[in-house]
Amino acid sequence: MKAQRKSGEHKDRGRTKKRTLAALPILVAVFALLAASCSSSSSSSSTAKPQAAKGGSYVVGSTGDLSGPAAAVGGALRDGYEAYFSYVNSHGGIDGHKVKLISLDDASNPTTGVANTKQLTEIDHVNAELVFLSTVLVAAAPVLESTKTPTISQGITTSLLQPVNPYMFAGDIVIGDEAAPVVNFAATKVTVPHPRVAIFSLQVADNANYVAKAEQLIKAKGWDLVNYQQVPMSATTAAPEATAIASSKPDLVIMALPEPWVISAVQSLRQQGFKGPIVNYDGGSAYSTLKTLADPNFYVVRPFPYYVKGQPSPGPEFTKFVAAAKAISVDPNRAFLINGYVQAWVLGHALAQCGYPCAGPKLASTLAHLHLNTEGLTYGNWSYSPNNHVGIHEIRFVHWDVSTSEPVPASGLLPIGS
Repeated sequence: MKAQRKSGEHKDRGRTKKRTLAALPILVAVFALLAASCSSSSSSSSTAKPQAAKGGSYVVGSTGDLSGPAAAVGGALRDGYEAYFSYVNSHGGIDGHKVKLISLDDASNPTTGVANTKQLTEIDHVNAELVFLSTVLVAAAPVLESTKTPTISQGITTSLLQPVNPYMFAGDIVIGDEAAPVVNFAATKVTVPHPRVAIFSLQVADNANYVAKAEQLIKAKGWDLVNYQQVPMSATTAAPEATAIASSKPDLVIMALPEPWVISAVQSLRQQGFKGPIVNYDGGSAYSTLKTLADPNFYVVRPFPYYVKGQPSPGPEFTKFVAAAKAISVDPNRAFLINGYVQAWVLGHALAQCGYPCAGPKLASTLAHLHLNTEGLTYGNWSYSPNNHVGIHEIRFVHWDVSTSEPVPASGLLPIGS
C-alpha cells in the first residue's frame, strides 16, 4: 500500500512538472505584456512633460510710478497692462499659456527702478519688462541689457534707440519725434508772420530732445523764442510757470506736458489772458483732459482713437480693449490706459510668435521683426524692424469740439517716426 502511494505521488509530481513547463510560455507572454505596459506607462509619463510645460506661464514685469509724483500716469499704465493680460488669461492665455504680471512701484525714483529691475530680471526671471519713466529706464538699461531682457517703454529716449539697442523698444511715440509735427502744425494756427513763441515742458529726460528740436525748428522758421519754462515732477501744479510764460506775451505756446500738469498749465494761461493756440505733445491728450478744458484752441498729438459711447468702434481690437477695461472696472478713456494696454498687446503678440518659453534673445529678435495690423487700437499699423525700434508711425492732431462736446480730428493722418 505504501509503495503504491509513493508510486502515485511520483506520477502526480510528474504531471505537475509537465503542467508547469507547459505554462511557461504563457507566463513569459504575461510578463512581456506587463513589461510593455510599464514601458508604455513610462513613455506616456515622459510625453506628458511637454503637456505639463504647455500649462506654464509667461512672466512679464513692470516698474512704474504707483505712489510718487507721476502715479496717475504710472497707475493707468499698470492698469492697461493688467486689462490686457487679464483679458488674455480669461480667454485661455497665449496659446494655452497664462501670463503672470508682476508690477513694482518705483515712485519715479531711478535708484528704486534699478532695484526693481534687478529683482524682476535676476529673481523673477521675467520674459520681458515694461518700463514707464525715461529717467528710470536710462538708469536701469545696463541691467536690462546685461540680462538680455527685451523692454518696451512708454518714455524711451532717443539715445536708447539710436543706434539700435537690441533689447530696447518704444512703447509709444518717441517724444523727440513729436517736435517737428507740433511746430509745423502750429505754423498753420498762428496769424502773424513772425510769432513770439514760448515752450512749456515737464522736467524729464525724454522731453529734453523734444525741446532741443523745437528750439531748432523755431529758429529755422525765423520765429522769436521768448520764454522757456520747465515744471519739476515734484510740483503739484504748473500755475507758476504758466504765469511766467503769460507775462512774456507769446503768440503761440508749444507744450510737452502730460496729465495732470497740463490742466493747470492751460487753465492758468487762459486766466492770465493768453488767448492764442496751445499745441501739446501726446502726453496730455486724454479724453478727460480735453473735456475738462473744453478749449477748442488747445491741440494735442494723438496716436490712439477715443472711446465715444454710442459711436461705432474704430476696429475689432479696439472693441476688445473697451471690454477688457470694463472687465477690471476702469474707464476706457482714462488717461494713459490705452497706452499701457497697447504696449501689453504688442508684447503679447510677440510672445505668441516667439513660442513658449521664449528666451530673451529670441523674443528680442521676434519684436524686431514684428508687423501688426492694430485693427483700431492705433491710427496706423504697428511695425518694428531690425533698424528701427519705433512702432508708431502715424498720428493726428485732435482738439475739443464745443458744438458736439467730443474730441475731433484737427488734421489728417501725419507721418511720425525716428
